[in-house]
Amino acid sequence: MKMKSSLLSAALVAAAFAMPAYFTPAGAQDAYRIGGVVSLTGPVGSVGVSFQRGSEVAIDMHKNRTVLGKPVVVLWEDDETKAQVSAQKGAKLAAQNLDMMLGSITTASTLPVMKITEQRKIPHIITLGGGDSITGADRTAYAWRTTVPLGMEDLALVAYVKDAKFKSMYHIGFGFQVNKDRWANFERLIPSQTGTKLAGVSFSPVENTDFALIIEAILRSGADAVSLDLPGTVATSFLKQAAQVGLEKKLKIFGTVLVDDETAKAVGPTAIGLTTGTRWHWTFDNAPSRAFVEAYKKKYNNELPDMFAGEAFDGLAWWLDVVEKTGSWDKEKQLVAFSNSVWERSLKGKKTMRACDHQATQNAYWAEIVKGPSDAQPYTLKITHTFPPEQVFPPCVK
Repeated sequence: MKMKSSLLSAALVAAAFAMPAYFTPAGAQDAYRIGGVVSLTGPVGSVGVSFQRGSEVAIDMHKNRTVLGKPVVVLWEDDETKAQVSAQKGAKLAAQNLDMMLGSITTASTLPVMKITEQRKIPHIITLGGGDSITGADRTAYAWRTTVPLGMEDLALVAYVKDAKFKSMYHIGFGFQVNKDRWANFERLIPSQTGTKLAGVSFSPVENTDFALIIEAILRSGADAVSLDLPGTVATSFLKQAAQVGLEKKLKIFGTVLVDDETAKAVGPTAIGLTTGTRWHWTFDNAPSRAFVEAYKKKYNNELPDMFAGEAFDGLAWWLDVVEKTGSWDKEKQLVAFSNSVWERSLKGKKTMRACDHQATQNAYWAEIVKGPSDAQPYTLKITHTFPPEQVFPPCVK
């Protein structure tokens, strides 16, 4: 979400500089040090676990956990899905002579870490945070995003709504400013580009798990579709409660990042037919994707990775590949190389970094939950739409 700079207090900024750093003389690095600020607990904790796991597999698969001939050391911190905690944990990590930073999950938790990495001149690779301001108004010289921005997902959703020909739709999102900005974008784009009317909106507190009043408002609105901007376990809570009143039989439920195989398993049979944007899915049939899935399953007891793990893996694998090709410990040289790079081995086929706004362009995908191949895998995603970069990425704003 849009995070005012005042939220990161002067005391926290000072703390980032006051904490002792463990400096290593130039040319004598004993390790490649990665710091990760990630939401392992709180409303999006399940997303954070996937983020951490995907990142660890990327390190495993990069020269047996070495970079530039030195072992990788990873320092993880849990920001509890709280922006102020993210700032504190980011400051703690930044003081430990990092070579690069990862994280966080939400835009609110990512922006304060960006301020710290800018001050410390630490390369900061953002593999999940989606707020447009990350590569817009709050862009820094050291933060680069490899995942998709919310604006791109919005354009994919608009394209889906146009294709579905809904008469009217209701919208639900967190009460963060970034979610309100997203709704304002829908208010502008959906009526003008799709012919679908907007029946109403509800903004829910991030800690809310009781959606009875919102579900009642949806039913009263007369909408024939509802879009959800609720991640992780929060979306699961809504979908379970919606199923209790048969909401999925009365209207179409969809969202930009609404559901995947595991969410569907938690929701049950009423998940079939839900539609969603997806950043990646384990069924993608290309060599890098297949190799990642096998490595992930081997490391994590035959579990399949979700799209958050895939995006985390993809971004970090890309960065490490670029660093290795530079042959240099100079962070500025690494960033210059990354700014003009193309990731041909992306799980999505290809990503291209834009130096003008620090954003990677890539395909967008839309999918539907269908029956899976077995009792062990009762649900899966079927890709229904692929939107190329030129359709979902507006021209670069410098």
